[in-house]
Amino acid sequence: MLQENVALIESPAPSHEVGMQASLSERRRQEQTSARAKQIDTVVRSMQDEEESLLERRLKAWDYLFKRNVLMLGLAFAVVTLMLAYNFRLLLAEFARTKDMERRVRDNAESYRVMSARILELQDSERRRMARELHDSVGQYLAGLKINLHQLEMGTQFDTKQLIRETIDLTDYAIQEVRTISHPASAASRGVGISLGGALVCG
Repeated sequence: MLQENVALIESPAPSHEVGMQASLSERRRQEQTSARAKQIDTVVRSMQDEEESLLERRLKAWDYLFKRNVLMLGLAFAVVTLMLAYNFRLLLAEFARTKDMERRVRDNAESYRVMSARILELQDSERRRMARELHDSVGQYLAGLKINLHQLEMGTQFDTKQLIRETIDLTDYAIQEVRTISHPASAASRGVGISLGGALVCG
């Protein structure tokens, strides 16, 4: 259309037209040129409107993509932050559990040490008690037995039957005393074992 309009403007008027006809031809050509110019202007405006509309749609699409990417990045960052916070919480819980286990192990070791010291103390006390009882009771009976046996060996003027009877009685007393001493000692040993077993189960 632009080329036709330029060709129409540049085309010379016919040489045989003169006067009124030339004026009418010139006016007709101007009208055609004006009409073509309006058409060109309309086409150009339509193209401009279409370009602006296309640019606006592209800008809207870019803005949508930008907002979507920002939203996706924000969500990803939030998810990563939550995961880090959860893992940090798990680490803190594991650290607290480890510290609690270490404290329990220390407490158990201390209780075992105290218990061992107490058991040794009880055993030593029981040995001293048994030694004292053996010395005070069984030792006296054995000393009496030795004296009687020595008198029997020497053949003194004492009544032999009575001396043998006394010796047998001293032997019975010694046996009975050994039984009396050994039974509480066994019970005490069983009690210490039960206490140790119960403490180990509790620990």
